[in-house]
Amino acid sequence: MDIKICFASDDNYAVHMAVTITSILKNAEADDNLFFYVLDGGISHKNKDKISGLKKIKDFFIEYINCQKYRSQNFPLLLSHFSPAIYLRIRIADLLPNIDKIIYLDSDIIVCSSLKELFEEDTEDCFVSAVEDIGLYWAHKTFGRKKEKFYVNTGVMVLNLQLWREYSIGEQMYSFVGKTKEKLNFGDQDVINSLLKNKIKPLNLAWNVQSSFFEFYNVLHHPLKKEIKIAKKHPKIIHYITEKKPWNSYAPKSSLYFYYLAFSGFKSGLVLKDKIKIFGQAMIYKLTTSVYFIRFIISPFIRGYRTDDKKIKIRILHFMEFTLCKTK
Repeated sequence: MDIKICFASDDNYAVHMAVTITSILKNAEADDNLFFYVLDGGISHKNKDKISGLKKIKDFFIEYINCQKYRSQNFPLLLSHFSPAIYLRIRIADLLPNIDKIIYLDSDIIVCSSLKELFEEDTEDCFVSAVEDIGLYWAHKTFGRKKEKFYVNTGVMVLNLQLWREYSIGEQMYSFVGKTKEKLNFGDQDVINSLLKNKIKPLNLAWNVQSSFFEFYNVLHHPLKKEIKIAKKHPKIIHYITEKKPWNSYAPKSSLYFYYLAFSGFKSGLVLKDKIKIFGQAMIYKLTTSVYFIRFIISPFIRGYRTDDKKIKIRILHFMEFTLCKTK
């Protein structure tokens, strides 16, 4: 079966895209015919040659799409780990005029299964099929994005490009970015959610298991708690969201990244100092998670509160209460 996959990358992310491609090749089924289309934000010939060397794992087709026409726009980048390449994907239908359906993947992703089932996803009359960004459940007030009842993470998408061209979606998005007064905290992700919010079909969470799925406090009272737990046990795609990536910080499931890096032909840029820093971050992460878990366990039995007369009191099982201290 032919499976068409798109990336948008510059040279800085070429190594990470190669790791993602390696994970796809290593988990592909025998009859998966893989076609990769890269929206090229300036990838060097040296890195392109290295990526072509991955054919020793499994044969594939790859084409680098010249995006010079769309690279000069001065669009907002409010997060440090974003690059201008993220905006290339909103013109994907125009850059790939002969393709009607494609999987789009970010380059900070590990694929854990064949992509056949994902590519066969029926987008119906929707522009996009994608997984909900669970972090936005908590961040609605912070980012002021109350207008979308369903907000997706756009790192994994099945795109109906035929419909995009029919409705000139790429042109609409470019125009929106230039004119909107909205604060685009998440770049083109906010654009896609704003314009296509009524035409996005939800995917099973397993197709985009985000780093936030592993944060105890993110999941504890989330309305999708049950679905998140199932997805974590059987992930089909791991997505290292936020600025914390395996190559610069501790991130849940980072061992998978380094496993596939070893097959990619690229090398880790981490030196001993970086490894020591990341080890320390891992210890802090595990300690913090343990504290949250203990707090959750004892919270029904032990509760602290501040009284009107500025005393900090502890109540145990509603039967025992004592004053811990008095505040100013």
